[in-house]
Amino acid sequence: MNVFRVALIKNAVKVVLIHNHPSGEVQPSLGDEELTDRLIQCGRIINVRVVDHMIITPNTYYSFRNSGLFKELEESIRWVPSAEAVRKVREEERQLRNFYVEEAREEGEKKGLEKGVDVGVKQGRKEGLKEGVEKGKKSGIKKGKKEEKIEIAKDMKADGKSLEEIIKYTKLTQKEIEKL
Repeated sequence: MNVFRVALIKNAVKVVLIHNHPSGEVQPSLGDEELTDRLIQCGRIINVRVVDHMIITPNTYYSFRNSGLFKELEESIRWVPSAEAVRKVREEERQLRNFYVEEAREEGEKKGLEKGVDVGVKQGRKEGLKEGVEKGKKSGIKKGKKEEKIEIAKDMKADGKSLEEIIKYTKLTQKEIEKL
């Protein structure tokens, strides 16, 4: 209670905890860590945020925040009221569940895309082959008709038919007939 008394009287919203180690050793003891953890949680309850805890000696200091220990203690649920601990655990479970759902969705999307591409390629090949056969068929028919006209023109020319008559019945051009 005494730790937050002045902060509450002054309407402070944040505090920095500081204590000394007369021995000169700045490493926090297990008791220092436990007390800091409890004070962080008490500060949350009374809405006065603890921003750091420092141990000082005549020659140096130790900052819980700079060492990374403060973040670890902020995330601790050892001294958290049970309702808040349950809420925190549930929130972590929800985040983890959402993470796995998103990961599974992305994996499913990737597999679906790969399968879709495979199916699309197969379908494209099938349609391409069908179109190719159809075009080949049309081209072959056209070429066959042309060759038939040339054969008829050759026969008509051999029978002494006039150029105008050959053009009329075969629909070939004059140049094409002259090449025969």
